Amino acid sequence: MKIKGFQRAESDYCLYFKDGIYILLYVDDLLVLGEDNSRINNVKEILSTEFKMKDLGSKNLKYLGINIIQDSDCFYINHKEYLKSILTKFGMSDANASESPMEVNVNLDDCTVDYSLEHKCRACIGSLMYAVVGSRPDLCAAVSYLARYQSRPSERLWQCLKRILRYIKGTINYNLKYNKNCNSEPLVGYADASFAVDKDRKSITGYVFKVFNNSVIWRCKKQSTVALSTTEAELYSLNEAALEACWIRKLLNELDVSCNTTTIYEDNKSTIFSVCNPDQKRMKRGHKIQLY
Repeated sequence: MKIKGFQRAESDYCLYFKDGIYILLYVDDLLVLGEDNSRINNVKEILSTEFKMKDLGSKNLKYLGINIIQDSDCFYINHKEYLKSILTKFGMSDANASESPMEVNVNLDDCTVDYSLEHKCRACIGSLMYAVVGSRPDLCAAVSYLARYQSRPSERLWQCLKRILRYIKGTINYNLKYNKNCNSEPLVGYADASFAVDKDRKSITGYVFKVFNNSVIWRCKKQSTVALSTTEAELYSLNEAALEACWIRKLLNELDVSCNTTTIYEDNKSTIFSVCNPDQKRMKRGHKIQLY
């Protein structure tokens, strides 16, 4: 790719760009993006002279299982066909739809382990994880929670996974919509935490980032250490979000998108005070965070 004049992004080695044309490369799958169709066609012709290629066109585009639907001023992405295949694989194609992916206050700690279900549970969780990362942030919290019990499969775990599949059945047509909205901030994030919600007293980190008001990255994960207070749990989450923001900003700057400031919203007043006053004595562990 470098021989053809394309530059590889330092923040993502799968991304190449040149003169307003962007190429996403994953093994032998290519996605060519740009606003000038003549340039895009020219790049395709150049690449076809070097590699044996099949052009799938721009309509009903699918890339790594993600459907990309283009409209006049926006586009949508979804995993519709992929999720349908998951429902078929686990015999849930004709299941009744559920209105939510998981019940409130689900606890799987004391369930009887049944290793005969291990392969089925792991396969289902792994399949769902791919959709979560790509286009289904609404499944993030539920799948993240159930994934912690892969090594302790149980009938209760399988029932919870089937509930997620039933929720997917009812939301199979959900899309993520991306608009052209250059009037909004380039990068905005939202960070939060649930303090000591599990039996091991560890908290949960959650954050989401929007680029020009379009959701691009989301995460829900158990924290690796035990927080001593709500403030500390929120600070941990905010720190993780700040690190993610640094990477996104680096990528945007490489793509000539000016992003000099980043707003990260946090709803805990004591955490905000701690960030603004990193030398305060209340934080006995000496945590410090700097937002750029």
